[in-house]
Amino acid sequence: MAHARQDEDEHDPVSLYRDVPSFCFQKFLDDALEKLYTMNAKETRVLRHLISEGNSFEIFEALWNMDEAHEILTPPEKLVSEDVETRKSAKESIMYMRRGDLYFDSNKDVALCYYNRSIIFAPHPPIRIGNRMYSAGPEDVDEDLGDLDYTVLTRCYRARAMLLFKMGKFVLCLKDIGIVQRLGCPSDVNEDLEHMRAHCNEMMSESENAAEPVAAFHVLCREPPALEDPNPHLPAASSAVSLGHNNTGSRRHLYANRDIEQGEILIVEKNYCNILLPKYIRLFCSFCLRRTWTPLPCSACTQVVFCSYSCRTKALTGLHGRECPILRRINYLNIKVRGILACRILFKTTFDKLKKHYEIIMAEGKKPLQVRGVTRDGVFSSGNYLSVYSMVGRKKHNNVDKMARAMEAFVLLKLLRASNRFFVDAEGWRLEPSWEDQLFIGSLLLHHLTNLWRTADAFFETDMIDFDCTQNPMKAVGAGVFPVINLAMGCESYAPCAYFTYGEHLVMRATRTIRAGTVLRCMYSDHIWERMPKEDDEIFAQDVFKCIRDGVIEDVGDLVLGELSLRCVKCQGKVKSVCFKCNLEYNKISPVPGIPNLTTYDHQEVMAMVNELVRRYQRTRSGIRNRLCSTTDLDNVREIISCFDKYVHLPNTVHRDAQLMYIIIMNHMTCSVYHDKMTAPGCSIC
Repeated sequence: MAHARQDEDEHDPVSLYRDVPSFCFQKFLDDALEKLYTMNAKETRVLRHLISEGNSFEIFEALWNMDEAHEILTPPEKLVSEDVETRKSAKESIMYMRRGDLYFDSNKDVALCYYNRSIIFAPHPPIRIGNRMYSAGPEDVDEDLGDLDYTVLTRCYRARAMLLFKMGKFVLCLKDIGIVQRLGCPSDVNEDLEHMRAHCNEMMSESENAAEPVAAFHVLCREPPALEDPNPHLPAASSAVSLGHNNTGSRRHLYANRDIEQGEILIVEKNYCNILLPKYIRLFCSFCLRRTWTPLPCSACTQVVFCSYSCRTKALTGLHGRECPILRRINYLNIKVRGILACRILFKTTFDKLKKHYEIIMAEGKKPLQVRGVTRDGVFSSGNYLSVYSMVGRKKHNNVDKMARAMEAFVLLKLLRASNRFFVDAEGWRLEPSWEDQLFIGSLLLHHLTNLWRTADAFFETDMIDFDCTQNPMKAVGAGVFPVINLAMGCESYAPCAYFTYGEHLVMRATRTIRAGTVLRCMYSDHIWERMPKEDDEIFAQDVFKCIRDGVIEDVGDLVLGELSLRCVKCQGKVKSVCFKCNLEYNKISPVPGIPNLTTYDHQEVMAMVNELVRRYQRTRSGIRNRLCSTTDLDNVREIISCFDKYVHLPNTVHRDAQLMYIIIMNHMTCSVYHDKMTAPGCSIC
């Protein structure tokens, strides 16, 4: 059997495609700005003044009214047609299928990747949902296709069904068999498929284990936990969490309105909209953000995949059904995360709703920050567009940045107009936008582009390549808009909270005991930064997080215990047998004079208990560097954190290290986890 080209990295999802974006959008903006200043110096000076002093609407209006801008800021038409194939293509599909055949026996993981790509690129029949058809138009399919019976797609699904059977994935194999038979196939092929179906049903009664070790399907992505007692005024948050602001009213935050226990769930929030990194768009469901090893493509484009018919239906009747015609163009402009998210925010909200609420939206920015995004009933909801509109970026943009964002908004508005699915009424009928409509939408794009800079929150996947969980990198695979969790993000490495990925949800938990009145911030776990597998992932994480990495943080290497000091229950000072500050004695349990219901403790007994927990934690920490972490490990880590919260004078190196270990273990147990080049016998997630 022939071998595939050796110059490709078989395990890199990007290398398996020829249509990875290479266009340099920043250079396009730089060149356009230089031309703009040269062609119309007078209006450019006015624009420069507005950039410094004006609001989003005034800035965008000045740029949109410049004839030279419309001439210069036009996305190149050749962008998606030169050198790369981005549309449904029988030729492209057959190429990937043949490469899959080459690896069928030698490497089933790589073969599966190629078969998936062959299905994604194969021309698909239209999909009817309700009274609407979703399909690739003539401009989205090769002109020389001539494949009206979808034979190529049938062959691709049949090849993948055979591979899934060999991999022991009989349920998935049966699904592909059903697709092949619905698409239509010759009688001899159908007979072979029926034999395979019978074998699948027979084998399913025994087990669903793979016939040989494969990396695919070793995935964990749990359902998000329920929020037991939500705050009626902050539905995504616990009743223990309240919305507040600083003394000047210039910044909002979340704070604890009661004492919170370690591990307590504080926020369960579904994103308003999301986006995957370009290299992951065909590996994760674009609707629920779960990794899928047998993707179900959009029938009209090659830019998204889904994990199920349910997700595809919801996406096509919602956001993706509107963005599909221009998503390819936006992706290939390489505008980065904020550009696509800004468009998706508007697609999700719809032009019809935005226009109906024009006056409300324009007035929102003039309100005091404390009440922006809050309804008349006093509710700040993740699903409310005004909550998204009220998000404030944490980067101060200089004039050059502001101009770049305005030009991005200009280009994106042109793409929205070209889509024919944004400027539509409530029934979906196309509208011709007025000049005022265009200025309004353009100013909203500029507003979101400016404020999404480090206010979108990342989705992570832990890549299990080693039994030592501290060595397994966390990959940022996408980002989402989370108005509530965004309020807890800040530049603190010793913060009391952390968030975890559950598909399209983020869940924020307390990493230690939190006292009432404490401002809630999320901790940056060191390994997110230090174990970033590639430079582009780190840049992406810096873009979606709120600040550049905040200084040098302690290692997560061997513990340096130092000397532990216990804490006084009265003045919070350091304690030996006596408190150094208030001279309260700690040689036995006794009431604290003048303070009802407060007692001291026996210093010797508590110190012995703390030292024993530290030794146990060290054993636990050493153990999980040589095996997969377990719920027992998690319990041991939580126990020492809670003990330190109660008795030890803080901050403390061990206390902080235990919180980082808590974050690492939780990420392994909750994020989408998969194994890469590592066998894990008996692993519960395999």
